[in-house]
Order: sequence, then structure tokens, then C-alpha cells
Amino acid sequence: MQFLQGYPVFRIDSMRIFAACCLFLVLLSPACHSGKDREPMTSSRVRTFGDFLELFPRIQLPYRIGPDTLDLMVPDSASLSPTLISRFFPDTLLRGISRHLAELKYFPIGATSDSRMSYLLIRVQGHGQKDGILCVFDGKGKFLGRLLVGRVVSKTNNILISTQLDKQLDITVSEEERLGPGKTLLREKVYGANPNGGFSLILVNSNEPINPQQLFNPIDSLPSAHRFSGDYTAGHMNLVSIRDAKKPGSFRFFIHFSKDRGNCTGEVDGTGNWNGSGEGIFKEKSGPCQIRFNFGTGEVTLSEEGSCAAYRGIQCQFTGSFRKKKPRKLRKPVLHHQA
Repeated sequence: MQFLQGYPVFRIDSMRIFAACCLFLVLLSPACHSGKDREPMTSSRVRTFGDFLELFPRIQLPYRIGPDTLDLMVPDSASLSPTLISRFFPDTLLRGISRHLAELKYFPIGATSDSRMSYLLIRVQGHGQKDGILCVFDGKGKFLGRLLVGRVVSKTNNILISTQLDKQLDITVSEEERLGPGKTLLREKVYGANPNGGFSLILVNSNEPINPQQLFNPIDSLPSAHRFSGDYTAGHMNLVSIRDAKKPGSFRFFIHFSKDRGNCTGEVDGTGNWNGSGEGIFKEKSGPCQIRFNFGTGEVTLSEEGSCAAYRGIQCQFTGSFRKKKPRKLRKPVLHHQA
């Protein structure tokens, strides 16, 4: 170090400057490369199904898609190009859903996946109508099937369709039809997605008026593969319906009885547990109701072992024997395919 007019002067070797610049460029290069990888996926960059999947925001389950979701203002720049739609979806995507296939626009709503399949929610709009469609793809990006899960019609707007996806990816589609002032008809259907892409109808609920002489069984559409599953009756308006449950060792049930010429009725449904060969038990979680099911050859006997007064009349109980009905001819499950 030298002094010039009383001030110190530093001499910096040119080779050290060169080495420092090289080190700076080396450190900067990965950072720039990493920044490039973080660029959002655009339609023009889509090469694979994985790229296509990146165009859809990830959704957290449970998730609901309703009229508010379909009515969100979205710029046209966010739409999926017709080229991408024709590349990843078959021509039958909207068959049976929309009668106007021309001049439609497609927008990604969201996506989620499990170990087997990917579920993509798409908004299709045009001609005064906005539809939400749930599309299923296998692990290799092959389109398997679709289901209408949302609808808003701008002209009439008397029918609204919304859907809830739960954490098990069961799909509850709710249809609300406005019949007049203060009168609304509700229909609820629960679907499960199959590995082949179809959707099996699991459960149906509705507030539609029914014939007083006709008994409505809310679990009628559930699977009945267990040897004790089926319908057991003891005359008109007396029914014990047993169906398979998702959890091993459990069963779903629905009981309705009418005694004393209809002056004493009872109705309860829930989930029971198998105790052993031919015996099941239902215990109310937050109450005293307890019912034992004893299955024999072609029959079931009920015993009310805890008070179930909240579900029946005062003078009657959930007791008695019911004979098993002959099973109906099996129908093919309700499936919604892409065709």
C-alpha cells in the first residue's frame, strides 16, 4: 500500500478481479435457471399431460363448486385453447350436456389427484350457459370420463347445479329447481369415481313429494354384496333394509315400521357393526338408542335394547321379525361415461 498526497492507494491485482467476476457469474447462473423453472405454465409451453395439469390450480378437499364459482369474471386470456381441448379430450366431452358445441370457451377451475387418477374441473361457457364438468384421467393422462357438476343458465336461472367433493373424493351433486315463490325442489345424488372412469351412483336424496302409501328407502341404491344385505319386510309399510358400508365390519341400515293401523310409526337409519356371525348392533353416538339385529335363514329379528323413543311413537318399539324379500334382478350400475 502506498500513500498519495496523504491518502492510501490500494493496488488490486487484475487476476483477482477476473476470478471474482467468474465466481459471481457461476453463482448467478443457477439462480437465473431456477427463476426460469418457476415461470408459470402457459398454453404455448404444454408438451405433456403433466404440463397440462399445471394449468389448473390445485384445490384443497373438501371443495365446493357452485354458481358463485361459475359466475366469477375470468379474462379470455385464461381460457384453454381449442388445440389443447382437442388434444386431451375426446369429441364426446360435451355429448349429452350441451346442445351448442360451437363458440364455446373452456376455463380451468382446479385439479386434484389421488394414487390412481387425476380429477380436473373445467368451466365451459357459451350461449348464455355456464357448466362445470369434472373430468377424470388415469395416471398416464388418458381421459376416462366426465360428470356434469355445476350449471348456471342466465335466461331462466330456475335450475342450479352445485357439487361438493369430499376428502374421499365422493362427489355429491345437488340440483336445486325453483318451482315458484317459496317453493324449491332439491335433488341430491352421491357418486363414486371408478378406476375405469365411470361414476357409480351411491345414494339419492330428494324432497320431492311421495305417495303416502309408497315407502321411500334412502339407502336403496347402496351396494348389497354381504350375505345379510337386502330388504326384509313384515307387511305393508314395514321395512328393514340392510346395505354394505364402506368400513369393513359395518353395515348401513334403514328401518321403517307402522303398527296399530298407522297410529304408531317409527323410522331410523344409521350404521351398525357386526358382532359376530349373524348378529349386528347399532348404538347411538349421542343418545340411548340401541338396536340389536339377529339374522337367521331368510329373516332378521330386531330387539330395542336402549330407548329409541326419539325415533318412534310412545306405545311401540323397534322389535319384531322381518322376512327377507327375494332380490330384484340386478341392473347394471349407473355409469356416466364419456360417450
